[in-house]
Amino acid sequence: MIRTIYIGGYSLSSLFFSLSELNRVRNLPPLMSPAKRDKEVHDKPKKWGRKVIELTGSKVEVNKKERLLDGPVLFVSNYQGPYDIPALLGYIQKPFGFFSKQKFENYPLWNQWMNSMHCVLIDRNDSTRMKEAYRTGIHLLTQGHSLLVFAERKEKGSKDLHHLNGEDLSMAVEAGVPIVPVSIDGTKEIDEQGTFRIRPSTLSVHIGSPIREHLDDTITKTQLIKKVEEALQDGLLKEEGEKEDQL
Repeated sequence: MIRTIYIGGYSLSSLFFSLSELNRVRNLPPLMSPAKRDKEVHDKPKKWGRKVIELTGSKVEVNKKERLLDGPVLFVSNYQGPYDIPALLGYIQKPFGFFSKQKFENYPLWNQWMNSMHCVLIDRNDSTRMKEAYRTGIHLLTQGHSLLVFAERKEKGSKDLHHLNGEDLSMAVEAGVPIVPVSIDGTKEIDEQGTFRIRPSTLSVHIGSPIREHLDDTITKTQLIKKVEEALQDGLLKEEGEKEDQL
């Protein structure tokens, strides 16, 4: 419970004291390169993500960091729980915006930071809004900004993935950017479902090999979905195997 209070207090206070930084990044020179701009904008969110994970008492290991590419990519990650975002923001050394629930549109300051980071708010139950979100995502990718989408999962914390949403992957096809699978494990151990208890965990983030076959039309949409799903599942199995070896 104490850790939960610390995390909530830190997140609220960091938002309040980020006003000057928010104004700074919103007034960055318009001709600044996307890579340089994103690095400037994500400095504060990266520090926030690392601090949140630190306050849970958890440790993070990122494997295969050398697979991170220059230029825009579509990250596709499995989902285990609410601590995925701070872990990925804090420890992936490449700035990215992400697809997130529409409800964050009503969170003061938080929504402004998400806008500055080029996040895309979505409602998967509204087909019109989803089409608009995909168009926005394609535009951001073609402009040089990376994005992250989460694969659907059967239930909170499950390692078994539902089929990926093909439209999510179509953004990478339309924008002509590589897909980078990211397998995250351990965040599900941090918060106990239905309680406010926080437990330290050992988190692992596995960067999969970049997928490029869709860039030269050598793979069908169905094959692409299967390839990304297998890469995510393989990354989870590798992380689990490495953890067992360390015991």
